[in-house]
Amino acid sequence: MTILKLEKITKIINQHTILNEVSFPVKQGETFAFLGINGAGKSTTMNIITTLKQQTSGTILFLNKPYHHSIKRHIGVVFQDNLLDDDISVIDNLYHRGSLYYKNKTQLDLAVKEVIQLLQLTPLLHKNIGYCSGGEKRLISIARAIIFKPKLLILDEPTTGLDVNIRKQIWDVINILKDKYNMTIFFTSHYMEEALHADQICIIHHGRIIETKPLSAFLSNKEHILTINNSIVSSAQTNPKEAILRLQHTKNVENFSFQQPSIDEVFMKVIKQHE
Repeated sequence: MTILKLEKITKIINQHTILNEVSFPVKQGETFAFLGINGAGKSTTMNIITTLKQQTSGTILFLNKPYHHSIKRHIGVVFQDNLLDDDISVIDNLYHRGSLYYKNKTQLDLAVKEVIQLLQLTPLLHKNIGYCSGGEKRLISIARAIIFKPKLLILDEPTTGLDVNIRKQIWDVINILKDKYNMTIFFTSHYMEEALHADQICIIHHGRIIETKPLSAFLSNKEHILTINNSIVSSAQTNPKEAILRLQHTKNVENFSFQQPSIDEVFMKVIKQHE
């Protein structure tokens, strides 16, 4: 089932087309990576999906229904920038957020307890947000966004600027949300290796969608790269035997590698094809 669908979304600002008929579906329960270089149109698309901006034309559907203010009760959003109130404690922040969705005190207590356990926030509960590290604030932002168990969780650069331990913790939590609650995850990232967490890859470039396909298909490129003595000899070797023959006819081989391109290399190849 499709949970989110963009149909020919166009955004024009001062006669400049920022988005040009952007269309793609997001299936319920999948992890969807929305990728692009700086200036490609990712932020504008995200702002339209989260209702911070209005498209010039086109339609967005949520569970096959046109966008309406009520859909916000089903979408959690974690922005890259910290939007937390620095002057109150973590526990107060969670209760304040949760009270917007739970009027029953017992249900609210259970929801707060669940996100505390899931994100391992117990040591931070009575700490003011202003004294929390960047990684701690990102975890708290995720806790706020999922406290009401949204159907769709949107993450804008969820681990940018964070150390490797916090990045792993955040992805562990994201994967639990998907597996335990069948939550749909829509994220952008500058770290291409994080796209390996995705089921679906979507690339935007110059305001247009240039590729949308499952991760397995995105990485199934048969092209291999043969490197000899730290120099790329060929990027079109498809048969290991061909690589061996090339090595046999090369003098003074000190080192070599024969492997499929990394996800970064596949991504840049797709981008260059549309320059």
